[in-house]
Amino acid sequence: MPIAACAPAFNGFQLPAVALPFVPNSFATGDIDGDQRIDIVVHDASQIAVLRNLGDGSLQLEPIAVTGSVGALAAGKLPGDSRATIAIAPANAPGLELISALNDGGFSLATFDGGVTAASLVFANLAGAAGSELVAREPGGSIAVLSSASGNTVSQRVEITGGSAIAPIDLDGDGRDDLLVDQADGGIDAVRSVCGVLQPPAATGLPALSPWATMDFDGDHLADVVGKLDGAFQAYRGRGDGTFVPFGPPLDWPRSSNWSDLPASISVVALGANQLPELVLSTGDGIAEVVRSDASGFAATAVYDLLDTAGGLTAADLNGDGLPDLVAIAAYGKSEARGFLAESNGRIRAARVYWPGAADLSPSQDALAVGDYDGDGKPDFCTGTICGGAFMSFTNEGDRKFADTAVTWPQSVLLQTTPEGLGLPPGLAIVDGEGYPAKLGVFGLADGGAAVSIPIPATYSIQDNVAHQFAMRGFLADGGVGLVFAQPGNLPAGAALFVPVDGGYGDPQPLTSDTPNALTVGDFDGDGRVDLATAGQQVTVVLNGPAGLGSSATSYALVASDIASGDIDGDGRDEIAVAASWAAEIDLLGLNADDTGLELLAQAPLDPGFAPSAVTVGDLTGDGFADVIVAGDYWGNAGCNNELEIFPGDGRGGLGAPLRIELLAGPGRAPTDLAIADFDLDGRPDLLVASGFSANRGAQIFFNPACR
Repeated sequence: MPIAACAPAFNGFQLPAVALPFVPNSFATGDIDGDQRIDIVVHDASQIAVLRNLGDGSLQLEPIAVTGSVGALAAGKLPGDSRATIAIAPANAPGLELISALNDGGFSLATFDGGVTAASLVFANLAGAAGSELVAREPGGSIAVLSSASGNTVSQRVEITGGSAIAPIDLDGDGRDDLLVDQADGGIDAVRSVCGVLQPPAATGLPALSPWATMDFDGDHLADVVGKLDGAFQAYRGRGDGTFVPFGPPLDWPRSSNWSDLPASISVVALGANQLPELVLSTGDGIAEVVRSDASGFAATAVYDLLDTAGGLTAADLNGDGLPDLVAIAAYGKSEARGFLAESNGRIRAARVYWPGAADLSPSQDALAVGDYDGDGKPDFCTGTICGGAFMSFTNEGDRKFADTAVTWPQSVLLQTTPEGLGLPPGLAIVDGEGYPAKLGVFGLADGGAAVSIPIPATYSIQDNVAHQFAMRGFLADGGVGLVFAQPGNLPAGAALFVPVDGGYGDPQPLTSDTPNALTVGDFDGDGRVDLATAGQQVTVVLNGPAGLGSSATSYALVASDIASGDIDGDGRDEIAVAASWAAEIDLLGLNADDTGLELLAQAPLDPGFAPSAVTVGDLTGDGFADVIVAGDYWGNAGCNNELEIFPGDGRGGLGAPLRIELLAGPGRAPTDLAIADFDLDGRPDLLVASGFSANRGAQIFFNPACR
């Protein structure tokens, strides 16, 4: 059954990065080409470029040639113009250049000779007329209003000592822009516009804030101010006379150490359909927090990882759906811009990154499990460790937030959610590797302890850091729970079935004699019983018949790093999606008509050099058909992959062209395991990505957007 009434909805959650030809110093926004869409202008010390908003979810880079250096930049509409003009000022030198888009797609440059050296520029509607005037803040702090109507001269000047920041906003609700400026002592003063004439600076009651931004957060059409004060975020409500009073208590930044220590920016955007302004607080390491206000003050609503070096944020409707989306502009050594599409409720389609709280823990590719371990109805997830001593529990707190806890455990672990309907306590099934004898435990996070501890024969050595998975299912003839391991190195190699005996497990019953490194379960022959498939130097299916698992087996010669199962062709029988290690392809295998052999049903090529390490199956696109999701690395570049590929299923066994997700920097990059679950309980499956590489240990969750 389709998840939603349209298809396909899935588009990768975040838009591909747009590579910039330089590392940007700052940016400005405006409708540069007159198409009623907000464009973005970026610059460094000598270059500028326009990111044209194409309205289809993409930005098109267009460099613009300039004659000198670029010290300050602004964009806005001058009186009588339908397009925004770009104003640039050279660094530490007088003169301005005005850049306008032409009908043929090019740009024209005009010199503005006002004799002014501008440290910063803004466009401000000081007179309340159509169009704005260009306002410069000079290096000494003074304000100069530059008017083209008076022959490219300075029409007004206000003397101020020190400071460089300037922000236009209506302080008194008269429909004209006033100005807020910082002083030499760090305080913020008001420069009122009375009938278009600027008044001397006056005290506002605002302390020294850095950084700070202006917005109308309470809807009274009067300017309010927000900023960083003593390591916390503080809001101030405008009184309509150019003065301000504190609004609500200070709000701590979610990563207080980063918020205190790193460069930070405050951006004012409107992400919701109601167009109300919100704040996005960001640090140089790419963490961004969306903050909204209510009657009592501000509260954080969501935290996102946007860019590893995000330097600025702005809003623009990138895909023409009427909703403002978020654009992150890189800085601090990075040269790219990235868009994040908003959902109808104002949430941003972006991944969340989860870093294990204990620095010495590393999720193994063998140890990832998803389930409701605390009994609150929300999926949690856990990652095991390859070095032993603990595993990580990530408890779902709702609102796309997780709390991580290190849980002490004697040995290295393999993890799996306890299957339902098998008579076992709900929780996390754990196998202690390296111990003699190895043990199976069921850990209930809600109870805080192991509910079951079942020994496994000492004659069987579990190779925990190689066996990709183990399985607990109704493999026995009477439907009872059997335990299966598949491992390539330890003795005995191959897949083996363990049957419960006298409170423990009996000696292993060999199922295959090859050297598998992964397994999956599914109903491959359509008889209603759970079968087993293993992968390594070949793919083997072991059928579960009336006598239990092992009634028959068949193999297909294909070297695989991982396998997953699902009904991809809609025939009521599960197929096997194979991540082919050496062939750089995804293969679909299924049993033939008489269930005596495996046959190749479909193939999908991967990028050249791509070495798949993990695969899973699920309907991410919302069309009711199973899709195949693959992750991996590129040969010779281990640990550096930043991409997933999603092959949409057509319901008939075919796979469409891949959709690509670019992973965020940091934890979860170079993924080694995948899982699908509805983590935010919105009825759409989300994608969990985990990495076992030491430099990237952690996880990312990509939340599935709604249909449009």
